[in-house]
Amino acid sequence: MTPEAKQARLALIVGDEDLLGLIQVLLASEALDLRVATSGRTGLELIRDDAPDLILLDLALPDMNGWEFFMHLHAGDE
Repeated sequence: MTPEAKQARLALIVGDEDLLGLIQVLLASEALDLRVATSGRTGLELIRDDAPDLILLDLALPDMNGWEFFMHLHAGDE
């Protein structure tokens, strides 16, 4: 990566800890600024605090499903 290249910021919002660990291992060799949340509420806070370039979203979060998360995000809710 060149000095002026920006590291991509990725928000990983996954409720299943095993799946989260697997995805983190798979992405470890990539040049990414990886941010992680394990619930919809913390995911919304994470995105509000620091907007990512890409969001990988689990549709089966513990506190809301992925579609509800998307609707909160789209509406600007926290």
